[in-house]
Amino acid sequence: MTNVTAVAAWRRRFLAPQIRWPSWAIDAPVLILAGENDARCPIRQIENYIARLEELGKPHEVYRFDAGHSSFVVEETIRQMEAQLAFAARHLGTPQPL
Repeated sequence: MTNVTAVAAWRRRFLAPQIRWPSWAIDAPVLILAGENDARCPIRQIENYIARLEELGKPHEVYRFDAGHSSFVVEETIRQMEAQLAFAARHLGTPQPL
C-alpha cells in the first residue's frame, strides 16, 4: 500500500461521515436521539438510516430534539434521559421510570 492509498483509506475510515452499525446487522431495538440542527451527524443522514431500518423491519424509536449534536439545556438533557430510561424499561420488561 502506498502512502497516498494509506492516507485515502485513513480518511475514508476516520473523516468520512459514517454510521457505525450497518442497518442489516441490527438485531436489538435501537433508540436514536437526533438533533434537528446537528452539523456533525446531519438529520438527513439519520432519516436515511431510519428509513432503512423501517424497510428491514428493525425495531427502533426516534427522539428528535431542537439542538445540534447535543443539548446544553438542562431540561432537554432531562427529557433525553427520560426517553432513554423509558426505552430501556419497555424493551427490558422492567417498570417504567416515574
